[in-house]
Amino acid sequence: ETGCDGHCRVVHQLHEQADTAPEAAALLEVMPLKISRCDRCDHLPSEPTVAQWEEQEKEIDSFIKELPLAMFSAWAFCEEYSSTHPNHWLSGQWKDHLAAHLQRESGDADSPDEASELLTEAMSHLQEAERCFARICTPQQP
Repeated sequence: ETGCDGHCRVVHQLHEQADTAPEAAALLEVMPLKISRCDRCDHLPSEPTVAQWEEQEKEIDSFIKELPLAMFSAWAFCEEYSSTHPNHWLSGQWKDHLAAHLQRESGDADSPDEASELLTEAMSHLQEAERCFARICTPQQP
């Protein structure tokens, strides 16, 4: 629903059917989405909205698979997506990757202050990833 700040849950049911990441990736192409009502307004997302989310999911997934080389070209898109969909597994994966990257970068910092700033930012992204994954792993109440 336009203007609602609730969260709809749209997921692929892969965990029971795929034993490996390549199998899961192949199933993403053919598995229908399971769509749950919004936790605030109780509406289902529209078909065009779900189609847009599915397309964005594929794009984000391909960006993440090309990391770290594609990181800077994908950065803005991934940040926008994770802001719009903070509870999506790709947002959590993006924030986790970003935290690890910034932590590595802190080792090459030019000063202790720069290293501290990078580590602080890394911790912030890691906390966002952990919050996202906790939300995903928490069963939704009927």
